[in-house]
Amino acid sequence: MKTLLLALLVSVLSFPALAEKPEWAGNAKPTAQQKQEHTSAMKAKGDQAKESAGRDEMKDKTRDENQEKSEKKEKKEKKEKKEKKEKKEKSENSDEE
Repeated sequence: MKTLLLALLVSVLSFPALAEKPEWAGNAKPTAQQKQEHTSAMKAKGDQAKESAGRDEMKDKTRDENQEKSEKKEKKEKKEKKEKKEKKEKSENSDEE
């Protein structure tokens, strides 16, 4: 009885190991050609990532430049407005005298 139970237990536990594996699971170590293809693919992916990072840097730089331009423009407009206001106040003061 114990032998039968042990045999049954071993067969149930070993079934997944003996099951047919799907094609994508692979059967052994990759071949030299597969390793080369993988290396090439990863290198291309890295180059693409670097290129993308370079574009992102350019976008950031352009965005920063545009922001600086708009800030300068705002400062200039504020300065002009302030000068205009001071000029107006000055002319009003001179009219009163």
